[in-house]
Amino acid sequence: MLKKTRLDQIIRLIQDKGSVEISELCQLFDVTEMTARRDLDALATDGRIIRTHGGALISAEDALVEKPFNTRMTLNLNAKQAIAKIALEYIIDGTKLFFNSSSSVLCLVNLIDNSRRLMIATDTISIADELNKRAHVTVIQIGGELCKNTLSSSGYMAEAMLRQFHFDAAIVGIKAIDQQGDLYCSGMAERGIYEALFETTDRIIVLADSSKIGQQDFLKVCNLKSIDTLITDSNIPEEQLISFRDKGFNIRLAEIPK
Repeated sequence: MLKKTRLDQIIRLIQDKGSVEISELCQLFDVTEMTARRDLDALATDGRIIRTHGGALISAEDALVEKPFNTRMTLNLNAKQAIAKIALEYIIDGTKLFFNSSSSVLCLVNLIDNSRRLMIATDTISIADELNKRAHVTVIQIGGELCKNTLSSSGYMAEAMLRQFHFDAAIVGIKAIDQQGDLYCSGMAERGIYEALFETTDRIIVLADSSKIGQQDFLKVCNLKSIDTLITDSNIPEEQLISFRDKGFNIRLAEIPK
């Protein structure tokens, strides 16, 4: 593998997970520890990451800014598509649904065919645009202050509008889920949307690929005990899966194609 290709893949990995260990890079890329260290040193010199004793962290600038929607769509795409296929089972004709700003949710939207009869509200322009191509899907665009990176609405107006509805189910992505099952988002505006949503929805279905499991972010949203189903992929660590199920959380696993 060319060094530039490897460095690009390392950056995507760190952006996705928030951090990486040297031992992990050695295993993933079949390189020596010295090569892995040199790769991280080169990325740190360019200001793209922050070096730590045993690996690297995402740069402070990247950590504080939500990645653009198109960038998030390329991360762990196979896992997200597998998760979306399971989530499709929860789409029932004639129901009223909410979809939030999530690349996993957009993967699900891409699977909804033109025959489905649904009413779907969303806070995200990209998702609304794709849904609007379906002949029998009524699309409600939640308004408010538009985030330039995520193309999603937030703020008082968006939260107030959400509270006017009652949804049969909401299918949402989340930023991170820690080892205890606490769900996290990255900012106050996003948390306000979740709070309004929980007041107006019968069922909450969370889509999160395994790279988000065992992670933390800025703000706690709720715990898995407060949602109906978590759909993740089969790469979730076995001990974490057992722990979640021991706590009574409803977990469904999507098999990633080989």
